[in-house]
Amino acid sequence: MVLEEKVGRLLVPGEVCHHINAVRDDDRPENLELLNYVLHARLEAGKPRGPHHEGWNQRISLGQRRAWARRHQGLTA
Repeated sequence: MVLEEKVGRLLVPGEVCHHINAVRDDDRPENLELLNYVLHARLEAGKPRGPHHEGWNQRISLGQRRAWARRHQGLTA
């Protein structure tokens, strides 16, 4: 809804709201960007995943780190 207010219209199918700083609950207008689905998927595919990537602790909340650890418990890298 915040992005729709920012762009002045409803989103159409194929458009997605991208959180620039990767924090999904940070819905400040300056943190939101309108992208099409394909561009958003490419952008998200390039993002680092998991605790072995630099910046993991700064970008991901403690709860998200714990959830990741529970899902990957027993797996070796």
